[in-house]
Amino acid sequence: MEKTIILGKQGNQPFEIKGELVSRKHAEIIVSDNGEWLLRDLHSTNGTYVRNEQTGEMKRVGEVRITPMTFVILGSEGMLGCSFYAKQCLNYGDFKEELLYMRSKEEWFDGEEERLRKKNNLINILVRFAAAMAVLAISFLVTSDNSNLTMFIRFGVMGCAAYLVPFFYDVNKARKKMKSQKESFHKCPNPECSHVMSSNEIMDACCAKCHCH
Repeated sequence: MEKTIILGKQGNQPFEIKGELVSRKHAEIIVSDNGEWLLRDLHSTNGTYVRNEQTGEMKRVGEVRITPMTFVILGSEGMLGCSFYAKQCLNYGDFKEELLYMRSKEEWFDGEEERLRKKNNLINILVRFAAAMAVLAISFLVTSDNSNLTMFIRFGVMGCAAYLVPFFYDVNKARKKMKSQKESFHKCPNPECSHVMSSNEIMDACCAKCHCH
């Protein structure tokens, strides 16, 4: 039997929504007889969003096929909106699957961050070395003088070039982006809780604010 859940301050979802940016009837989820899930925005003022489970980015949607584990945001994240995994609309209060999923994402991101750290260390060494060698080559083009003073200046400039590389080439840009993506998966799965969980809370599978587990 098809089931329709109206989401909003006056919706029939099994949890309370108080966010100021959530409309009275903000969106709806339709679960068909064959188990397909459809999310539809009901012309809300502040929009309905779903999360890209690869990048963590939120995309505003009008009507889209979803799964029970799709992360949905009404209005905005935090206290002014409401966010939840779609399955809570039919099975509210059981967060085990979501917390296990969050832990798996945390472990994946930790592994990727470590891989990037090692890669960046190597790139950092190579870029610094290349910068130093480039400066050395230019210095020989400028002057062929090989006196002790000239050599001292050359090596000093080489050291400065290597030191200044991070100011012009950020080898950690990818890691910073990944950290931001990782944090987008830290929102407590309880729709009535606005807490952003720490890595330790996720690994312990328990929110420190609402104690969901």
